[in-house]
Amino acid sequence: QASPILMRFSEAGGAPTVAWTPDSTQNAGAGFPTPLPGGRGVLFGLCLGGGGCVRGYELHALDLATGRSSMVAADGILGVYTSDGHVLFARPDGGLLAAPFDLKTLAFRSAPVPVLDSVSLGPNGFPIFALSSEGTLLTRTGGVISSLGTYEFVWVDRQGVERSIDSSF
Repeated sequence: QASPILMRFSEAGGAPTVAWTPDSTQNAGAGFPTPLPGGRGVLFGLCLGGGGCVRGYELHALDLATGRSSMVAADGILGVYTSDGHVLFARPDGGLLAAPFDLKTLAFRSAPVPVLDSVSLGPNGFPIFALSSEGTLLTRTGGVISSLGTYEFVWVDRQGVERSIDSSF
């Protein structure tokens, strides 16, 4: 379940301040915040309808200078900014999309295009994907996972060969 607000912490420490709160007409909460370059803003998933996100999700961009947010994509849960200037985001149906993103306006420059159609969602609705700063995408494909269980990290080379990773260090 998403928290209703986003908090901001100074790198110097001290008490946090409210960065964003839903307006009185929104029965919503913020989740999965990810920063944009240069401290310009934050992408976050807006859970609509209170507990359980019964009215769905929207991907929003929060302007940290003004404190205002705007919808970037309907049905977006989690978005990340890529090193080549795109936003990659997941939808609750497992779709993964990308679109060029303007850091000045905090909006897409053109319509999103599909990247994958089968990103797994964890039991909490969290899309299971990660993107490195170099652009490597790591994801689990499939449907909704009913429990997380125990997993082992492995390296998979370009030929599909797995090697165990020593997790003892």
